[in-house]
Parts: sequence; structure tokens; C-alpha cells
Amino acid sequence: MAKKNATQAALEAALRAGIGPRVANDAAINLRPVISGVTKTNWQDQKPKIAERLAVACKGKLAKDASLEDVVEMLDQLDDVVDDMPDDVNTALPIKTTEDADTDDDAVMARLKGKVPDDVLAMVEKALKGEGAPPPDVPPAATDADKPEPAITKAAMDAMLAETARKTEAATIARLQAIDTARAAVRDRVGEVNTMGMDSADAIYKFALDAAGVDTKDVHASAYPALVKLLPRADAPMQRISVAQDAARRTSFAERFPNANRLSR
Repeated sequence: MAKKNATQAALEAALRAGIGPRVANDAAINLRPVISGVTKTNWQDQKPKIAERLAVACKGKLAKDASLEDVVEMLDQLDDVVDDMPDDVNTALPIKTTEDADTDDDAVMARLKGKVPDDVLAMVEKALKGEGAPPPDVPPAATDADKPEPAITKAAMDAMLAETARKTEAATIARLQAIDTARAAVRDRVGEVNTMGMDSADAIYKFALDAAGVDTKDVHASAYPALVKLLPRADAPMQRISVAQDAARRTSFAERFPNANRLSR
């Protein structure tokens, strides 16, 4: 059975806890090449190489906008943990199997306790228990956007239909009342209007204005009622128009030609 020493075991647990939240859901990271060759003795020399190998192992497998910067900085926090590790000779730990997983986990946690910040220790513990990022074959949990819309009940549908019918009826009544008002308004100006084909008050007002010869181009329909009121009433008496005449035309011939009697015949 392949074995890893205590330093490698602690390093792998810490790395897996650190990268867990940053790995895409469908990606699996193999950390064996990352921790390969790491011992208590060469720990300081291996740290830069660990960072490089970790970047290679995680290339293309991190979630969007995820970074390994914090994970690399965590390596410095493991200095005291590695210093407290037993010598590399005869301290190899077997790769975890179902039988020895609990013992290995407890050993790693015991060595890390008090040596790393509590939040890092908590991440390591979750990683060892398999509580980190979901495994590659497990799809992410459905979000609210993925959930189907709740089914509409019959009572809700009936209420919606009733409200739509009420609004439609109210709009129809308002339109018919506006048509009646328009017919009455134009009746005194242009007479009774046959509204066949006119389905709105605006159409009736415009018909009356057109009949009276009023140019409605570029005039908004809201101004039609006011323009109709300016039209003369159909039953109003015709006003007699007197044309002013030159006062000289109303004078007598003698006044106009005082010397006419002097003309010889």
C-alpha cells in the first residue's frame, strides 16, 4: 500500500480544505503530485514548488473568479505544524482507506490543533469528513430560478378571469358613454351624426369638425371636444351682415355737383 508521511498527510488535508470551495462542481483535483516528495526536512524548500504544482493541478478546474492566492498564503501558516511533526523516518501514514480513515483523520487534527487558525482548522476537519465542495458526480443544488413555477389553482384562475371580465366591462361602458357624450355634443353643431362605423368618441368629434371645414391636421384628439364647442350652433339665426357704404353715395346729386345747373344745354 502506497504511504505518505505525516507532513504530506497534514499538507494534503490543508490544501483540500483550502481549494474545496474554489473548485468547480464538475472538477476533481489530484493532490498526490502536489505533495509528492514533501518531508519535514525539505518543507521550506518545497513550499514554492508546492504552490507551482498546485497551480498546475488546478488549472482550468477552478470556479469562475476563484483564486488560489489565499491557499498559497496558508502554506506559511503550516510552518509551526510541520516543525511539530515527528521525524520523517518511520512516520509514514497509509493512504486513507475505509478501515483506517478515522484514525488518520484524528492524527492529522491532533497535530494541527493549536497550530493553525480556527477557521483553517475547521476547513481541514470538513475536508476530512467530506463536507467540502460537492463531489464531481453530484450536480449542484437547484436554485430558486431552477424551481418550477407553482401550479395555479382553479380558484386563482377563476379569480383572474373574473377580474379580467370586470375590467373589460368597465372599459366598454366607459367607451359607450363617451360615444353618447360626443353624439350629443356635435348634434347642436352639425346635426345628428350616423355613428355607424365610428367606434370612439374621437372619431365622432373629428367627423363633425371635418364636416364644418375645420382643419384637424396635427391637432391632438384631446382637443377635438373644445374645437367642437367653438362651432356655431346649427339652430342659431343667421346674422345679418351690413356692409358699410361710402357716405358720399348717400348724398343727393345736387350736393355732389353744386355747379351742375350752370351747365348749358
